[in-house]
Amino acid sequence: MINTLINSFKIMDKPTKSETSSDTELKQLDQQIDKSKLKEEIIIEESGPLETLYEWEAPERVFTPRSRKWYVGVAAIAMVFIVYSALTVNFILIFLVIALVLVVYALNSIPPQKAEFKITNKGIQAFNNLYIWKNLDSFWVTKRGENYMVNFDFREKVTDAYLQRMIMLANKSNVNQVVSHLVRHVDYKSLNSSSILSQFVEGKYVPLMSIVKLGEKKVEEKI
Repeated sequence: MINTLINSFKIMDKPTKSETSSDTELKQLDQQIDKSKLKEEIIIEESGPLETLYEWEAPERVFTPRSRKWYVGVAAIAMVFIVYSALTVNFILIFLVIALVLVVYALNSIPPQKAEFKITNKGIQAFNNLYIWKNLDSFWVTKRGENYMVNFDFREKVTDAYLQRMIMLANKSNVNQVVSHLVRHVDYKSLNSSSILSQFVEGKYVPLMSIVKLGEKKVEEKI
């Protein structure tokens, strides 16, 4: 008799399908309300006077000091191409190889200057320009060595037709803060795969969740 009563109470306490469905709808409604409030906050924020939300300094580009052995290797490879070009009477390729070697030497021997980056309520201030939010299509983060590279794709028909990509440097200590400000205004681009050449030049793609976990780990270390 007691078992029967207990079982009957359990059945009464068990939520019905309609109640579960109602709870799900309420949660979805709350999420939509939160999103609407966030959009309103962003619109109000962007319509106000220019205000700096976050700023940091970083080198203008990635710089990795190279050893003498590395330069000798580059020179040897360049000589192979130059000799081959001379044997095939391809003088244009010779000039291209020499120009490429000079660029590589300059990039790896001359340290870059420090640049100031600012995330504002209207866009990003970088390289003495203000790039407004509506002209930024998406962004993503790649890692090359110890450097985090914040890559931006611009929307079509921007003011400068030649401006399609911009890269800003961040580091392990502030990349989470930079991304947390940017995702309020710009979509984080998802990349399924990248070529070996792309990883060598641009770095390895960092998923958004990895950056979030990096920020959580930093908070735990402070505690």
